[in-house]
Amino acid sequence: MLANPYYIGQVTFRGVHYPGKHEPLIDSERFERVQYVLQAHNYAGEKQFSHNHYLKGSLFCGICGSRLGISYSRNGAGDVYDYFYCLGRQRNKHSCSMRATRVSRVERLIERHYVAIQLPPERITETRLSLGEALAIRRRESGAEEDVQKLRIARLTDERARLLRLHYADAVSVDLFAQEQRRITLELENARRHLEEITLAFDVIENHMERALQLAEDRHAAYVDADDAVRRLFNQAFFDKLILHQDGAVTHELAEPFKLLLDPTLPDQLSGGFDGDSVQSDALPVERDLSTHNEKDLAGDCEAHCSNVSVLVGAAGLEPATGRL
Repeated sequence: MLANPYYIGQVTFRGVHYPGKHEPLIDSERFERVQYVLQAHNYAGEKQFSHNHYLKGSLFCGICGSRLGISYSRNGAGDVYDYFYCLGRQRNKHSCSMRATRVSRVERLIERHYVAIQLPPERITETRLSLGEALAIRRRESGAEEDVQKLRIARLTDERARLLRLHYADAVSVDLFAQEQRRITLELENARRHLEEITLAFDVIENHMERALQLAEDRHAAYVDADDAVRRLFNQAFFDKLILHQDGAVTHELAEPFKLLLDPTLPDQLSGGFDGDSVQSDALPVERDLSTHNEKDLAGDCEAHCSNVSVLVGAAGLEPATGRL
């Protein structure tokens, strides 16, 4: 229901979106944020209604790679014991030898893991300087990119208006109109997304970068002091996976942007990736007739030309996804 375009003033007939006569209930930006939040609810794969725990969905088995689930057992005296267990072993006990581990022990192991991956102050300083230099170059390079995308948006907007006039004049079939409408909408979203990345206020990017570096430096203290809800957000923001091994060791797969910030080769990558002419040629998309390109081509076009710096600020900024609008 919350994905219905009626909220932004559109009606749908046979798969085609038309401007409605009603007033939009919300603006397009808020509607897109709602769609993002709906997707984010399933980000870590946890079921919120059953056996909820802030580590659930983030933990994986160090033997077979399956997710860890949580189980509650009650003894004869009525005492309840909670465990993390391997879902792969539950499905086939011969496929994995991972034993169940008390929840309290896993919580302590994850807390200690935050200490182990703390960034030293000198590394924070080096990364801050390298990113600052990279952003300065992007400021200078963004002007031409912005002009290209504005022209692209203007051309597509005019094309959409002409298509609508042809549709009202019964000059195109409904099927062809729907196909072309989807194509133009996709290309417009692609161009607007690219323009948004280009025109992000650089002071906002720098602010997010600084907040990320502060989190990378002080994350253990912040994690220990946080409540369960915030700990869940920390784990989802920092890690794609927290991997628990049978001997109590913890390893991880970092999520962006921290995968980038914690990469020891980051200063070298920035000094090479933002070097003069190479940035100019790689960053600017070639203006061409996009009507011959399908959705797969357009997705590749966006991936190839998106800002090198934009990985630092995702769809929801640096904070992990929440249900807050």
